[in-house]
Amino acid sequence: MIRLIFFLLLLFFSACHRLTPRPFDSTAYRSASPEVLHEVSGLLREDVASIKALKALARVRISRGVKSENFRQVIVFRRPDKLRIDFLERSSNALLSLLSVHDGVMKVVDLSNKVAYIGDPSLENIRELMLLPLSLDEVMLLFCGRFDAELHGELVEARLLETQANDGVMLMQYVYASNVQVDVRFSLLEAGDGKKIPRIFGLDVRDNAINASIMSAEFIGERGVSDRLALPKKLQLSMPAEEIVIAVEYEDLVVNPDIAQSDADLFDVTIPPGMKVSYL
Repeated sequence: MIRLIFFLLLLFFSACHRLTPRPFDSTAYRSASPEVLHEVSGLLREDVASIKALKALARVRISRGVKSENFRQVIVFRRPDKLRIDFLERSSNALLSLLSVHDGVMKVVDLSNKVAYIGDPSLENIRELMLLPLSLDEVMLLFCGRFDAELHGELVEARLLETQANDGVMLMQYVYASNVQVDVRFSLLEAGDGKKIPRIFGLDVRDNAINASIMSAEFIGERGVSDRLALPKKLQLSMPAEEIVIAVEYEDLVVNPDIAQSDADLFDVTIPPGMKVSYL
């Protein structure tokens, strides 16, 4: 397992690109007409579809009330259903624990306490083990500063709201049958060929039944992958009810790497002998 960790760490050699898109005059997009709503929704869906896989190395800080933990993470995923996160001691890169999802099975191996957990990647288990009120594919997209409205449940209404500030930022609001509302803040950039590219700055997941925020996410900075694709440098995630704040800062990443079928052992984790196993 230790050899596999160093193999993962050696994957991060890609150079950063400088983005060329320029700010786009979005004045005409503030009418929120059905035609504009349809076009903007399509641009956001295209942007999500551009993310297929990720390998990333990050520094992470999790705060809960007055307590906090600091560690590093190696994140590898292939959408929509394969994920691995290694939790490493920040200074020595010693493996503390890992989480994997493969063939509909979620495993968490806690080496410090010699216990493993096995269950399905349900919303309940993801919230319990990853602290996030999202589905598996939504979690992967969150790592990339994206949101797919069609993944969050039965969509009742989508609204493109007018913005008062003249800063090019727009707000897409999604309302779901579950009484959950997701607000996505974004702007549009324009590539050299005239193609419009969305950039999401943050989102807020709200429970309208109690008028409270479930989770908010801020996507800070920009790390260019190509002239049309960028990921945030930092993620700031907040769950107010639980007093949880998660800060993720990328040290390196590779977007859409070639993760072959032969790499399946990255996700299909074998639980070491001698560990206590609990089923979720």
